[in-house]
Amino acid sequence: SIHGAHVDTVAKVMRTIRDKHAAKFTEALPKLIKEAVLGRLNPDELARTLTKAARALENDDGVKRFEQQRRETALRTWTDKRSGMFRISGTFDPLSGALLNGRLNAAMAALFAEKVPSTCPADPGLKQDHLRALALLCLTAGGRPDLADEPDADPNDEWSAFTRNGPSRFGRPEIVVVLDARVASVEANGGKPVVDWGIPIELPARTLEELFPRADAHQVIVLNGVVLHAPGELNLGRTTRLANRAQRRALRGLYATCAVYGCAVKFDHCQPHHVKYWENGGPTDLANLLPLCSRHHHLVHEGGWKLSLGPDRTVTVTYPDGSIETTGPPLLRQAA
Repeated sequence: SIHGAHVDTVAKVMRTIRDKHAAKFTEALPKLIKEAVLGRLNPDELARTLTKAARALENDDGVKRFEQQRRETALRTWTDKRSGMFRISGTFDPLSGALLNGRLNAAMAALFAEKVPSTCPADPGLKQDHLRALALLCLTAGGRPDLADEPDADPNDEWSAFTRNGPSRFGRPEIVVVLDARVASVEANGGKPVVDWGIPIELPARTLEELFPRADAHQVIVLNGVVLHAPGELNLGRTTRLANRAQRRALRGLYATCAVYGCAVKFDHCQPHHVKYWENGGPTDLANLLPLCSRHHHLVHEGGWKLSLGPDRTVTVTYPDGSIETTGPPLLRQAA
């Protein structure tokens, strides 16, 4: 049950512990590892569990570490002499990072839900990087001028709004807070649900007072492939083909990556897919939606793959050669 990545995680956390607490942490480590094995925690989950135990030794809820992270927040800009491109490199404390990530995601969702510019690369990861850069330009510099000059541009469409309205059109940043209530996760986390902020960060509890007035934080609670709570309308029937924000939040609560087993493409790089095709009468309901990366979208629509989705979100894939593979309910905490 223990892989090299788990061992690396233990080593990384050990390096963050002060000498005076090292003995206590080492004493508690066997129990923590045992709980990780029983809970089938992946390296990210293990890192959160160990980090929480390490912060408990500091007895300050991670406040000192957070204060240090704020002091280390920095942004560097320069021009790459080889390519001539303007480059940015930044490091931000977890709270600022969560707010910035939420703002970028909100801008991307508003701008590119139905259409993307012709400048987008074909590679899914590079495409998301490109769209994120355009969203940042909208938020900080009023947009990229050439987006309003697309050959088929309509004065009232998204591209004109991109340069006309600027950051105000996106409102406050949105952060989806996922509480994983699986028994194994709760037991491994000291009896409390595992909290996922959308990016792998650790926030002291008291800093949440700073977060909520500055962002729209939506809580999603999941248990064994079932959404116990999510805000908004999750069943749209045949009223619209596109999933709404509430459905995307709920899917984010269930999946950290593409829904196909073993695919590591992050949720933010996926699109909701109708298991029963919209063209065949499939509803835009949560029970009929799965997040798929562009590669697996292609395999389903053009590669002969057939998907079915059970009530507990068990996914069955029937391949073109007739072979069948079934995977159980999603284990969210793969890679936030």
